[in-house]
Amino acid sequence: TNRLTITRAIPPDEGMYYCIASNDGGSSSSNSASLTVDDQLSITVSSSHVTVSEGGVVRFTAMASGIKTRQFVYEWYKVSRTGVRKVGNSKRWSINRVRIDDEGNYYCSVTNEWGKKKNSSIIVLSVDGIPKAVTVHPDNITVLTGQSVNLTCSTTGSDVVYQWMRNGVTLFDDNWNVLRIIEIKESDDGKYQCIASSKGGNATSNSTIITVYDKPSIAPLPHQTLGVLGEQLQITCNATNDKDAPHDMMFTWMTPDGVDDSVNMTSEDDDDIASSTLYISRLARSDGGSYKCIVTNNNNVSGASVVTSTRVIVEERPSEPLDFNVTSEGATSLRLNWIKPRNSDESIDYFSIFYSGDGIEKSAKVPVSVFNGSYILKGLKPSTNYSLSVKAVRWIADANLTLVGNSSVVLTTKTLADNTSQSGSSVGGIAAGVVVALVLVIIITVVILVI
Repeated sequence: TNRLTITRAIPPDEGMYYCIASNDGGSSSSNSASLTVDDQLSITVSSSHVTVSEGGVVRFTAMASGIKTRQFVYEWYKVSRTGVRKVGNSKRWSINRVRIDDEGNYYCSVTNEWGKKKNSSIIVLSVDGIPKAVTVHPDNITVLTGQSVNLTCSTTGSDVVYQWMRNGVTLFDDNWNVLRIIEIKESDDGKYQCIASSKGGNATSNSTIITVYDKPSIAPLPHQTLGVLGEQLQITCNATNDKDAPHDMMFTWMTPDGVDDSVNMTSEDDDDIASSTLYISRLARSDGGSYKCIVTNNNNVSGASVVTSTRVIVEERPSEPLDFNVTSEGATSLRLNWIKPRNSDESIDYFSIFYSGDGIEKSAKVPVSVFNGSYILKGLKPSTNYSLSVKAVRWIADANLTLVGNSSVVLTTKTLADNTSQSGSSVGGIAAGVVVALVLVIIITVVILVI
């Protein structure tokens, strides 16, 4: 027949068809005709975008259909940067414990019984990861009150929310992974942890312990310290430690030449109070300058030291006044005579007279500007022994201090009696005259009695 009819065409009927016409004279072939059978093969998937938490379960379902197809082969593929990888071969395919690296694009390819294939649309799988490797750093630290501390919480994952705790108590909710403590106080001492949370879950970090204590308190040294040339100098540094400080206090002295291990020092430690004394046995001019006392209670903490300093001024002590002598001037006064010491007039500001007698101790000041070789000490008690000495004194303006010189010899002198206004030698003469007169009266009286 010149007509070909295929009833209920199926995919195997696809192909090239042509017709051959024959008669007694021969045969001839027609042109070819291509037959394509559309089975209307189709595939649908359960979703175009699936979000699941890390560790959860995800299920993919595909449904294929065709007019003449009764058997289908399903294959699941994952598309990644490195290519396409087959991951499953069933109508329903699942991942029982989803991992972060399972995230990506998936599709299902279906093949009918005649080998026809059809790919589904893409399914996007998003995984909400649980934060991992949650750590807080730095590790255990020791700081001083008033310092600032930054703790950093590190983890993996996205859209992470951070929560900080101290000693198991929530501090505050924040979306920052850095905890900043400005001017830390001793009440901030404790164990810190970070909880990192995301849609996939949460995880708790390791613990880091912050230890807070005060640096030592130090008693300030005087701004200026007067040292006497050739004599011993000692400077004492006193400090108080924080009772919770992990280490005892350590004293270091800085001399004008730097840290000098040869400097003689002693330290005393009584609970939280300690002191260190620097000694210089014989002070030289070169020992003048700045001295610093540095106290620390933890060498590993920046700023754990406190410093106090003093400037040592080296001056020479005035020599003792020369040729000191005392004479009775009257019943209530004594005359003191001396010669200025070898120091120049410019190096002595005044003389101090020290005297004691009849249970009293007093002093008198004699400015160099009015001293002429002697001084009359008045207001004394008659017939009283007085011990007297004199010293030269310098005023050190730089140190705002006085430098008392060496003492003269100490002399003891008695004031005259009330009824005497003569000098000591005159008193002796009068007394002798009285004795002679008494003797003469006695002799005359004896002669008269004899006659």
